[in-house]
Amino acid sequence: MAYITLKYNPSNDAAKKALDLMLSSGYFEIEDKSLSHCAPEFVEKILQGTQDIKEGKGKAIKIDDLWK
Repeated sequence: MAYITLKYNPSNDAAKKALDLMLSSGYFEIEDKSLSHCAPEFVEKILQGTQDIKEGKGKAIKIDDLWK
């Protein structure tokens, strides 16, 4: 199995038709774009970190102080 990542504008009719054609051929399928290839524990940490940032939790570090 080989993987191809496509980035397209869903409001573009030609792009939608091309995608529909590929999917209807039966040779292509859409795979969930979530971090399915990563360990579930890692995915949970990433999602928790994203939620923490939205809630204002976290600490800003200056780039110059990053390696101190």
